[in-house]
Amino acid sequence: MGIKTGLPDTGAQYDLCVVGAGPIGLSVAMEAAEQGLSVLVLESGGMTPLGSAAIPTYGDVIDEKRHSPLDVAICRALGGTSWFWGGRCLPMDALDYDRRAHVPNSGWPIGPDALEPYYAKAAHYLDCGNDNFVSRSQDWTQLGDGVRVGALERWSRTREIANVHAGHLTSSSRITICLDVTVDGLETTAGRVTALSASSAGASKLISARNIVLAGGGLGTAKLLLEHQRHHPAAFGGPDGALGKYYMGHTFGKIADIVLANPEAAQSMDFYLDDTGTWVRRRIDIAPEAQAEDSILNTAFWVDNPAFHDHRHKSGILSAVYLALSVPPIGRKLLSEAIRRAHVGTGGNYGRHIANVALHPLSTAISAWQILRQRYLEKPRRPGFLIRNKSGRYALSYHGEQLPMAESRATLGSDGRLKVDLRFCEADAVSIVKAHDRVDRALRASGLGYLDYHIAPEQRVAAVLEQAMDGFHQEGLMRMGTDPANSVVDADCRVHDFDNLFIASTGVFPTSGQANPTFTGCALGLRLAHHLAGLSRKAAGAEEPSYAAQ
Repeated sequence: MGIKTGLPDTGAQYDLCVVGAGPIGLSVAMEAAEQGLSVLVLESGGMTPLGSAAIPTYGDVIDEKRHSPLDVAICRALGGTSWFWGGRCLPMDALDYDRRAHVPNSGWPIGPDALEPYYAKAAHYLDCGNDNFVSRSQDWTQLGDGVRVGALERWSRTREIANVHAGHLTSSSRITICLDVTVDGLETTAGRVTALSASSAGASKLISARNIVLAGGGLGTAKLLLEHQRHHPAAFGGPDGALGKYYMGHTFGKIADIVLANPEAAQSMDFYLDDTGTWVRRRIDIAPEAQAEDSILNTAFWVDNPAFHDHRHKSGILSAVYLALSVPPIGRKLLSEAIRRAHVGTGGNYGRHIANVALHPLSTAISAWQILRQRYLEKPRRPGFLIRNKSGRYALSYHGEQLPMAESRATLGSDGRLKVDLRFCEADAVSIVKAHDRVDRALRASGLGYLDYHIAPEQRVAAVLEQAMDGFHQEGLMRMGTDPANSVVDADCRVHDFDNLFIASTGVFPTSGQANPTFTGCALGLRLAHHLAGLSRKAAGAEEPSYAAQ
């Protein structure tokens, strides 16, 4: 048992094979092992993103303005994209599971009650303290008109999930992890996956297990299934089925500043350490009834700094941070690559930024030391910072639901490379503008402040669409449902076509909601692990075929 490089030993037998060692895959593996199953984990990367053997290029992005480069959207390594992410954890909202008229092609076959029992364990595996996502603070409670402040986002205390559980993964008697092993095919017969075709360092092997869980991320898992469908055209609903379609992420960006009547009120919207020693932050959101009233998709907001790259903020520390982030080797040590690129934008006036720093040398130095201390010398690392100002003016960041569309999809080209075509629609942007207007009304009515838009009303929808891009939150590609004609997996995450093939991925989400998907994906994976343990217990005593590496 433990962690090794290369193909598993011939003849070894397993109850479960998990393909992919990202946060969700590792959670499934550890929970299944805790339930008594023997687990094999196959990971195409190495111990770290820099420790992987040569890996074939994944594919191509059709519209690079809409989708992040695949080299930062996908990470092949033990721990997967937890090497790249910021660590934000929060569950989807109850309304995200409903079949709502304003979200076509949506609807989950399960409700939030199916996942809530696994939230505490998901918080453990993702190292975010606990599963409390409601603030006890009484600040800002006078906000009304369906606009609320009280939902919490929690942040992983250790961003790289493999490091959190390294000791357990190494010592477990039930888990075997094989690195630098690429699964490139499914061997199937009579509604079952009989073996996985895997390769490593030029060698290949067929690997079997009683049950198989694909946890290679949304795009990675879709690619493997699309490759199988190429040779078996009727699989997964055929070319008219849901596989690879309804690709979603989130809309996020900034189109307005929030101006607070009391500048000190910003303190309650900054990061703080809770009683578990975990960094948390409060969010502004909109109640379900208010969303329905204004036909708003699920949207959340948080108080943020002005854009770092805009030198007009005249802040020495913000300019200093921008200059540091602009140097990739330095910036990647400060922030995940995806967030670094978002803050750097398309470039800025370096001379003006240097001037901002020169005008405020002492305060810039003090603030820089505080930021570096909290991010590198103290644990847990502070995930971000809010630079206070006497004017009470801050940027308002939004994070909104993206509608599922069949045209937004990933396909497989004739060259075997993935073709990724993430699309946003005008309704996504219209919703964001409506949500801002609702927040503005609530701020003004409560006397707490107001929104100051960056752009004229007639240009706001276009501005949201201009900022619309994702690729990190890979949802919808293998959606969950009851009908094999318009879904890929059932309520238990089992692929409709096969008795023993399951998917643990945010790619099974039928809707995206406003929440970052990893926490919900982890809870869904833990539910799957318990389901598979139940299936194994039912099969105990029955005559079973041999499941082994051949």
